Amino acid sequence: MRNTSLLRRAAALGCAALLTFGLAACGEKEEPQTETRLYRDGTYTAQFDTAGADGYTTYAVVEIASDKVSVTEFDGKNASGALRSADTELADSMKAGASEYLTFEPTPANLSKKAMEGFAAAGGDPDSMALTAGGPEYGLGLAALVDAVLDGPAKADSESGSTQVEVPYYADGSYKVTVQDFDLSGYKEYIVLKISGGVPTVEEFDAVDEEGKLRSEDTEINPKVPYSESVPALMDSFNSARTVEGIETVTGATESSDCFRLLVERALENAHLRYSTDDTVDVLGDGSGLKDGVYKAEMSEFENGWKDYVIAQVWHGNVVIVELDSLNESGTKKSADSSFAQSLKDNDKAPGDSVAVYLGKIVSAFNRADGDLPAMENVAGATISANNFKIMLGELMGGNMVTGDTEVREIAPLTAEELSGEASSEAEDSSSSESSSSAA
Repeated sequence: MRNTSLLRRAAALGCAALLTFGLAACGEKEEPQTETRLYRDGTYTAQFDTAGADGYTTYAVVEIASDKVSVTEFDGKNASGALRSADTELADSMKAGASEYLTFEPTPANLSKKAMEGFAAAGGDPDSMALTAGGPEYGLGLAALVDAVLDGPAKADSESGSTQVEVPYYADGSYKVTVQDFDLSGYKEYIVLKISGGVPTVEEFDAVDEEGKLRSEDTEINPKVPYSESVPALMDSFNSARTVEGIETVTGATESSDCFRLLVERALENAHLRYSTDDTVDVLGDGSGLKDGVYKAEMSEFENGWKDYVIAQVWHGNVVIVELDSLNESGTKKSADSSFAQSLKDNDKAPGDSVAVYLGKIVSAFNRADGDLPAMENVAGATISANNFKIMLGELMGGNMVTGDTEVREIAPLTAEELSGEASSEAEDSSSSESSSSAA
């Protein structure tokens, strides 16, 4: 997700090692080495300094023991002290708009739990977290809060004795968001939003053509309302209100006003979630990139008694794996089949001692490749499932996710000719582990 604090921690370990070596070298007698800690043990609470659009202020309780970082609570509180996770009205509204393919209810309580599980799966490193399926903003928000703790009072050399951390809702920095595709006039609009002291300001709103020329310098364009009038008006409107809701539409420039609103909204979201400083957005929903939504693909035939399927979410152009599993002819999931689980345990060449483990390895390989299917590492012992995962997700990414078609996509298995390019070692691996387990 981000690697800033990972680099910071590696540097801290390096400096500590050099310091220990230097002290030992200077003394006449080598002293016993003491364990070097990155963080102070304790329980810390971090929360954003402002409530979100839902009226809740998000917080996290972080526990540190011997440099092991865990999150014991992640929720939000409103002005009355009520918890977001207990808000049934909010939960119902989220469930009402959820995709039918989600195998869980995307309520605040469930998404907070999934974010915490994702943090634990990342080994307590917020920068290694995968996006949270069903609610990526939950995992990103949690990562930002934990980072604030690890960068602040929990640091081993911190002079602060506090265990409370107030985190700016917006992270200082410069955030650029550009429309995904060029419009009919050959330009695509963009904004540059700067956060300073937590206060957002739009510094630039313009458009650029394929050659990098700015629309503001093009004297041949004559819109109904000159850009020299509409652009400053829109910028002033936001910079006075500091909210998307406060942006006033410029009469005669409705399209530019709507575009400006969407660009600002994305930039503010990125500043809050510490996500991207240079982003693109499909303003009209008909661009060339992947369309936000939840998609499903399944194999058209059973293989060794199982039919594989994948459910994936597109969020801001990124693919998040919601579920990877298989069904047998009676409708039982492979992950819930006790006999299949036992066959894995009995097979010393199996790719894991449970379905969750070896399918998780496939998903992890995809995440490590940053969504680049051809660059995915092979998963030893799970060639059949890995190949099916690649072709299912590849079909979705090249088809449904581009058009926005959320119908289930059925995928034919790879033919012998298509599989001929696979290394013989992979074929042996497949037959000796996954296939034999499937037959059990």
